[in-house]
Formats: sequence, C-alpha cells, structure tokens
Amino acid sequence: MSTDTYGSQLACQSRSVASHSSVTVADALLSPSLSSCLPYEEQRILRGLEPSRTSTWTLARAEVYQEHACTLRHLHNAALPIHSQIPLEILMHIFAFLRPDSLKEARLMSVCRRWRDVLLGTTEFWADLLPTCREHIYEKTDVLEMLLARSGILPLRLLCCSPTILCSSKVIAPHLYRISDLRIDTDNGGFVQLYSLLKGGGLPNLVSVVVNMPSRMPAPPGLYWERCEDAALPRLRHLELPTKLLHPNITVASLESLHIRCSGGLKSFMLRSRMPLEDCPTSSQALQLPALEELHLMDTTSTAAKKFLDRIIIPQHTSICCRSTVRSEEDLFFSGFLSPDHDLFCINAIDHLTLSDSGQNNRWVEIRTSLRGQQLLSVQLSESTTRAATMARLAREVPPVFRDVRSLRALTLEFTRLFPTRAELSTLLRALRGITHLTLGSMNCSDDEGAHAHALEALASPAVCPSLAEMTLVVHDLVPANVGGLACALATTFGSRLALPKLVVRTTRQRLQVADLVNPRDTLVKELRAFVRDVTVIDDLESAVLA
Repeated sequence: MSTDTYGSQLACQSRSVASHSSVTVADALLSPSLSSCLPYEEQRILRGLEPSRTSTWTLARAEVYQEHACTLRHLHNAALPIHSQIPLEILMHIFAFLRPDSLKEARLMSVCRRWRDVLLGTTEFWADLLPTCREHIYEKTDVLEMLLARSGILPLRLLCCSPTILCSSKVIAPHLYRISDLRIDTDNGGFVQLYSLLKGGGLPNLVSVVVNMPSRMPAPPGLYWERCEDAALPRLRHLELPTKLLHPNITVASLESLHIRCSGGLKSFMLRSRMPLEDCPTSSQALQLPALEELHLMDTTSTAAKKFLDRIIIPQHTSICCRSTVRSEEDLFFSGFLSPDHDLFCINAIDHLTLSDSGQNNRWVEIRTSLRGQQLLSVQLSESTTRAATMARLAREVPPVFRDVRSLRALTLEFTRLFPTRAELSTLLRALRGITHLTLGSMNCSDDEGAHAHALEALASPAVCPSLAEMTLVVHDLVPANVGGLACALATTFGSRLALPKLVVRTTRQRLQVADLVNPRDTLVKELRAFVRDVTVIDDLESAVLA
C-alpha cells in the first residue's frame, strides 16, 4: 500500500471518531439503563448542556443525591426496633453507666445520629472519660475544653494532671471547684504549688488526694509553716502521701482515711480520733516501720490499739503513747493492752515505772515506762464513770503486768488530785518487790497532809518494797507550820522497818522565801536521823537561782 493511500484511511477514521464523540452524551441519555434512573427534567437539562459543563453539573447533582441517601438511611435506622422501642431516657441511662477506657470510646458517636445526639448530652460519659486521658491531653486545650464543657457540672476526677497545669491553666481554672478526686505525680516545686492551692481554698470540693513523689527526692523545706485550715478542705476524706510529705498541718478535721507510703524512714506516727479496727480481720501482712521513734494512738480503745499494734513491726526502742477511755468494767485496758509477752513494749527490760494523773479535774491516769532514761511507753486511761473507779482499775490491773519484771528498780507516783487509798497503794507496792528507788511526787503538804501521811503508811510494813534504798518526796510549800506532820508521818513509816539509807525531800514553792526553808530542813534532819541515814532537802527554786 502506498503512503498516500494509508494517510487517507487514517483521516477517514479520525473524522468518524469525532462525529461519534459529538453525540456520545445524547446517545447515552437515550439508553434505557440510564434514562430510567434520572428524572425527565434532569435528562432535558443534560441534553442542553455543553460537554465542558456536563462534568461539573453531574458532580453537583451527585452530592445532592448522596445527602438524600444519607437522610433516607437515617430515617431507616430511626425506625429500627432498637430505637423505636427503647425510650431516650433509658438509652441515656445506659450511656451514663459506661466506663470508658480511653478517648477511643467516643467512636460510639459514629454508630448513628441518634446515638451521637444522646451521647453528647450524657454528661456522665464525658466526666468518666476525663480520668482516662493521659497527661498530654492537658496540653491540647481544645480537646480539654471540649471534655470539660460536655461534662456539665459533675464532679471531676483528674488522675494525671500536673500541679503546674492545675494551677496555671486558664481552661481548668473555671472548673477547679468541681474537682473531687486528684492524683498527682510531682516533684518538690510541684507539691509546693499544690499545697498553696489547697490551703488557699482553691479546691473546696476535694474528697480524695493521692500524691506520688520520687523516693530519693527530699521534702521541700519550710513547706508546712502555714497550716491548711479545716475550712479550706471541708470535704476531704482520703489523703495518700509518701512519708516525707506527712505533717499535722495538712491533716484537716474532715479526714477519715490516711494512707502513708512508708519508705522505711518514718520516725513519728500519730493516729488521732477513733480507730474503727474492732471488727476488722487481722491482716496477714504487717506494716514494717524500722526507723520509727514515736508512735501515738490517741482516743482509741484497748481492742483497737492491740489490733493496730499486731499489724505493725517497729523497733523495741520506739516510744509508744496510747490514750483511751474505758466504757465498761469488762474492758481490761491495762492488763489487756499491756503484756510482758508483747515484744513492742520491752516490759521485761524496763527499769523505771511512773504512775500519775492529769493534775486537772478530768479522770486521766497515766502509766509511763522507761529504760535508761528513755521513755518507751505512755498509756493514758480515763474511766467513763468516776475517778475513784479509774484509780481502782489502776491498782487492780497494773500489778499483774509488772509483778515479774525483774529489771524494774524505780517507781514514781505523781498524783495531785486523788491519791490511791492505802489498800490500793499497798497492793501495788507489794507486787513490785524489786523497787529500790521510790518517788512520791506533787504532794501539797498544806492542803493534803492527811492523804500524804496516809500514803506513807502503806510503806510501814517490811513486806512492802523490802529492797527500798532511796526515797524521794516532792512537796509543795514546805513551811515550819506543817513540817512536823511530815516528819511524824515519815517516822511512822520507817520506824517499823530497817533504816532507810537515803531520803530526799524536794520542795517546790511559789510564795515562800529562801529563808523559810532553813528551819524545815533542820527539823527534818533532826527528827528523822534515827530512821534515815541520809536526809537531803532540796529547794528547786533555790537550786535554780544558785545555778
């Protein structure tokens, strides 16, 4: 075939394709498969359009049809039984009880429009969603603002918020009053900011606070110079802190639960108010406090105190102070709480026992034990009936506890309001046969001379304190007018037993002059020389002046 012939054939084919393309849209609309899907009006518009505008017009109509189809699907879903038969309130109640794990749970809004509308109005869902957010969410102010707005006015739980963001965020600031549960990981500077916010009343509805701090980081110095007043945290019930941050200035009156994460360095521990441990089962794991120096159990019962002490492991040299009110005669507080078998008290090793009262109008009596000058135990007791009943309990329960303590050598009795009777004191002293040093303290010679003399009479029997080597009397306002009665009582006491090696009379005075003591000192030395080998009279005020 020649070149001219081949070129003419290509030209004919090109004219044929161009002629076919010019009628493609019209021919396509005339086909039954497409014309049946389009309304007549749209077919007419398409026939009148130029090919260049056909594409734009068809895409616009496609979007209209898409929206129309979406509306029809929505209407279809709304007519399903799950929507038509479940009231809106029930669906909202179900969503309110969801416990979302992360922000991904918000995809429930994609199920359908009805679910989306209900979920957006369920404030409980968004309030529960906020604690699942990680710390970085607080830097995304748009997301945080959305969550806070959708949670309405419900209480908030913030579990990963830093103190810096909490105190400075303009998004969180309007919602601080809603925060009820706060869990913070912080350093020294962050806790200073948090404590400033707490004591300033910035979180008035706070119920629970948990603070975590690296174990090797020391507590901020001078943090608790200002006390957090009770009114600043009126609803705080639970507080959890590391040992280094624990301080009385942060323990407000409303606090019910205090959790301390001990790092082994806790030195002082106080539980004030009633401990509800009577009905609690004994824990299998004991709390170890190897560095504890002071333990205070205030306003408790003997049962609760015993159960608490059974759950801790502390050094034997720890000083323990317990204060309780006995409610019934069956509650054996001293003999029930104290036990020579209990390793905590070092009862078998003590060398000094002190029995005293409060010196006031209440009914408190106290037992103190010490070893080489260090106080190990202080137990305070108040009878719910009468003061006499408290003294009777003291004389009844103390002897069985200390009877077999061979290391006990010194006994101090300091009763100012009501001294034990002769029978009670005799029972006590007969049980403590190893006493070598006895101190009778805080006696007012002018007002209580009879009680003073009556107490000394209990020592008249040789069977009472047979090893007694030294006795100390602490007397208020010893003057010539009443020194005779004291000398007579002492002579009666020691006249029927072996001579006392040493007697020390220590006088305290408020209104006497130093010269008033010369005659009493000489009188006592003269009257008691036959019964006491060494008589010493010491005036505390005079000694202080000379010193």
